Parts: sequence; structure tokens; C-alpha cells
Amino acid sequence: MRLLLGRYLNRTWEVRGKRVREKAEARYLGVELIGGEEGGINSVEENVKKVASVIGMAKFAAKRSGSRFVVGREAWKSLIVSRVMYASGALVWNENVRKNVERMQSEYGRWMWRLERTVRNAAVHGESGWSSFWEREVKAKVAFVVRVLEEDLLVARVGGACLMEIGMRSKWWKKIGKMTEELGVDVLSNLVWLRRMSAIGVAEMGICEDERKRMRKVELERRVQEVGRMRWEEQLQRNERTRRYAQEKREMKLELYADGQDGAGVRLMMRGDCLPVRMNECVRWKYGEDERRCTCGEEETERHVLFECVLYERLREEWLRRWREERGEEDLVEGVLGFAVTSADLERLVLRSVGKIWKERKRREREKDRGQGPGLTFVRE
Repeated sequence: MRLLLGRYLNRTWEVRGKRVREKAEARYLGVELIGGEEGGINSVEENVKKVASVIGMAKFAAKRSGSRFVVGREAWKSLIVSRVMYASGALVWNENVRKNVERMQSEYGRWMWRLERTVRNAAVHGESGWSSFWEREVKAKVAFVVRVLEEDLLVARVGGACLMEIGMRSKWWKKIGKMTEELGVDVLSNLVWLRRMSAIGVAEMGICEDERKRMRKVELERRVQEVGRMRWEEQLQRNERTRRYAQEKREMKLELYADGQDGAGVRLMMRGDCLPVRMNECVRWKYGEDERRCTCGEEETERHVLFECVLYERLREEWLRRWREERGEEDLVEGVLGFAVTSADLERLVLRSVGKIWKERKRREREKDRGQGPGLTFVRE
């Protein structure tokens, strides 16, 4: 690599005949690759702006497909995430941009599950079985760092040269240093801060074989997943149920029950303790004291709606009978949460029954909002 121009704000390098010039807009390792008619690359902000129309097309295709949940989820992973993450390993992410795409993912997840905005983001994230954009960004950057450390190709040499010439004045490398500290990979963090990102630097640091294994891509990605899960669990420390959900959710993957139907949505909301019944704290603030009652006159709690309300008695008869036959006096909440070990038939019956109950409850709420009143009411004496 040969330096052509000396000022920091307008540095130009030449690598094997290719010119490399620093450009803040692209923030590609602090530089812009010159080539083609226009040269340069898109920033993360530009990538995010371009996905708005793609999201609309993905939703349209999913709704027309007859399998909104399955098609919508695959469209998000294969079309939208790939566009946002294009070249993200070498791009500097603005914190506001990451928050924006995380918000987009949560909103898309709610649309996919047919949920209200009061449902917790952590519950949508966990049950949808996808990574956060923080995890995706760190994995992409870690993979790039491993290339710089282990390979001798053009891209790796450019990355190493940027570290040597610009150092921690490069926001990209400064962020890499902070990420490695957050992951707890002290050896890699020291290599970055001391500008020793090369085979020679590793040898000079006297790094042992065990520490080198920790810097391999597979081990680093595993560590990213561990830290990502800990960050997810921190969002679920609100009460006993959410803490239990975080413990019971062994792997951050899509479970078999998840099909986007009403019953699956009820399970997701119950696990996140955010089923929007009138006495739940997530929506309670919207109603006055005299508005927190069910149509039948009782206080509208999740237990009342799903297990006790006389308005939905017909919809739960078979479920309750089968549950008592197979599980005895075990709490019905365990079945809705999916934490009880049951037969496949009973599992499907539970989800189908709570889905019908919740669908009927939403219908009655719509009629109440229109001022028509439900078809059947009970008055307390």
C-alpha cells in the first residue's frame, strides 16, 4: 500500500493499482473505494431508506399468498434484512439508524402476528425467532475483523492499512474496539487498540493457542449470540412471568406452534404478559375504573376472559374436558403458555380454543366501540 496524499481529512492510498480515498459519507472503514462510473458505496442510512417500498411489497405478497405469517417472515429475512445489511460489515452504523431498523422489525413482527402496538417488543423478537440488528451488525463486523486478521487479500489489506494509518480516529475501528470489549474478547480488543491486527502482531503479543481459538469466527459468533440473549433477557425482568419466559425460552428460534393464527398470538402475548385485557397494566391506563369490566360485568383479567367468562363458555368446553382428562388439576395457564408437556392433539386444541375465544372477544370490542353493543349481555345485581 502506497500513500499518495498526506493530509488526514483527504488521504488517498493506492493498493495494487486501485485508488482508495477517505470519504465521510460512505464511512467504509473511513474510506471510499473509487471505481466504476460513480464509485463509492451506499451508506446504511441509504440502504434503510430503500427498504420502505420493499416492505410494502413484502406485505402485499404475504397477504395475497394465503400464508401471511410464513411468507411474510421469509420475505423479511431474505429481502429486507439482506438489503439493510448489504456491506454493513465495513460500514459505520449510527445509533439512531439501528434503533430505527429495530423499530421497523418490531412493527413488521406485530403486523405478521396481527398484534397491537401494546405487545412487548421483546416478546415479538423472541417468538419470531430472528436476531436483533445489533447482533447482525456485530456478526458482520466480527467476520470482517477476522478477515483482516487472518487473510492477505485486498480487502483485508485495506482494512489493516486503515487501522495503521488512521487508528482510533477511524470511527469504524473505534467501534470495533468497543464491540470486542462488550463481547468480553479481551485479546482481540487489545490487538485493535494497539494496532496489532496482523499475524506479526499476534506473534509479538505472544497469544497462546487457546486465546487464538477464541478469536475464530465461529467462537466469536457464538459469543455474539450469548451477549444478544443476555440483552434480550434484560428486557424481560419486569415480573415473575416474563422472567420465567426468558428462562424457559432455551433457544432464540421459531417454535412449532408459531403459525400467525389467533391462538399463537395469544400464547405470544401471554408469555410476554401483555395480553391487552382491560385489567392488564399494558392497557389499563386507557380505561377508567368503571371501564375495566368485561361485557359480562366482571373485571376483565386474562384468566377471566380465557377460563371463566360465561360469554365464551361454549368455546372452551372441549378444551377444559380434555385438559382435565390428561393433566388433571394442573393450572390452565401452563397450557396456554406452552410450558406444560402435553400431547400434540391437546396442544392444538388449546391453541385453537384460545384463538376462538380471543377472536370473539375482539369482535365484541369492535361492536362496543361502534356503540352497537354485543349480542348477549349480563347485568350484575
